[in-house]
Amino acid sequence: MNTLKIALTISMLLFFASVVSANPQESSELDITPPGDVTQVNNESTETSITWTWLNPSDLDFIGVNISINGGNVITLLGEPNDVMSYTATGLIPDTEYTINIKTFDNAAEISTTPEQKKSGGGSSSGSGSMGVSSDEPYANIAFSDRAEKYWYFNTTSLYSFRYEVYEVAVLPAQNEGAVMLKLEILKDKSARTTVAPAGSVYQYFNLYSGSKRFSDVTIRFKVPITWTAETVTLMQWTGTEWKSLIMKSLGNDASYRYYEAYTNTFSNFAIVGYVPAPAPPAPAPAPPSPVVATPLPTTEITDLTNASQPFKIPFPISGLELVMVLCLVGLWYRKK
Repeated sequence: MNTLKIALTISMLLFFASVVSANPQESSELDITPPGDVTQVNNESTETSITWTWLNPSDLDFIGVNISINGGNVITLLGEPNDVMSYTATGLIPDTEYTINIKTFDNAAEISTTPEQKKSGGGSSSGSGSMGVSSDEPYANIAFSDRAEKYWYFNTTSLYSFRYEVYEVAVLPAQNEGAVMLKLEILKDKSARTTVAPAGSVYQYFNLYSGSKRFSDVTIRFKVPITWTAETVTLMQWTGTEWKSLIMKSLGNDASYRYYEAYTNTFSNFAIVGYVPAPAPPAPAPAPPSPVVATPLPTTEITDLTNASQPFKIPFPISGLELVMVLCLVGLWYRKK
């Protein structure tokens, strides 16, 4: 029996040795190299969630990644070489830092040894490789805050999306940057950095901050409810000493909101302001009729003619013919004389 077992063992060893010797090249090319790491890791966040995106390596044998957040449970995602993948973590705590570890693996179960890490805060996007933002606004004056992070490429617009009245910010970088953060703070009242309120009816105060100053132009897109009674809407920016109205354009409206965009070249403190037209003054009451004043007629002085000298009167009646004859006689008498 022992002789039979030994013979069988020797036969099996000889068989495997013959297989290996018949395929020497195949046995020497066993895959022991892990795939490359993911690249271009980016993230966008809301108050309680973060979405990470990345580019898979180009290794043809790459088949997926193992990810973990803050050292928690490993999550396996399958993917293709050179594809963009993403993962969204939800139910996060606002203003809390989270770190994602991403390890690639191939079809031989080889796993990359250097994970790509990206740190972010719930409701924020700060972390390694990013340009963070700090704020000195008193916490009691901040109603909500939001952050977003984008890579900057020279002369190529980076578009940031937010969840509030200020729903989009477009930045035109002046040079290439890494991941640059924008922070939006929706305020309860005017910023502590400002000293006076702007003229008009203020719909919303907010702050905008950037992790880099290397940009040339900024476009801020915002909305106001269509039920807001302001007839004229403008976006004002605090210059450090006064409020200045920004150049704006209307983007139209839908059933709920009116949309606008304003243009600036710096980030600071802002106010969405509306002007309600003053009611027209009431028409003046008709003037009362002027009183009619009787104008006295000019008086004519009546002269008492009782003692006035009377004109000469012929003391007896005389006809016209008789008068002519008398005059002829008088004439003849004068000629004879």
